[in-house]
Amino acid sequence: MKESLRRLPAVLSLVLLAAHFLRGQDFFLVVLNLGLIPLIFLKKPWFIRALRAYLALGALVWVYTMSRIIMERKAMGLPFTAVIIILGSVALFTLMSAFVTPAGKPAAG
Repeated sequence: MKESLRRLPAVLSLVLLAAHFLRGQDFFLVVLNLGLIPLIFLKKPWFIRALRAYLALGALVWVYTMSRIIMERKAMGLPFTAVIIILGSVALFTLMSAFVTPAGKPAAG
């Protein structure tokens, strides 16, 4: 039970990334993110390492998106503090979810 709860931040991060890509109409990445959710419960060490790397890249996606929105808002003379707070928090959460995801069990023998 406790191990399943430690996987919950990764599930939420993947759902948020899927929603982000859905907004951009990138359906392949939507399906990829949603398809990774059931695989989170695999206990293969190689998959957990790959998932952690993927979530770290997901955090970079949020940072890139944040910087793009900030540039747009600056060009229009609009405030952008809320963008920094919200998307910065989402990027940090996504990155942290990579580290709280429990490691898989090494194969016996």
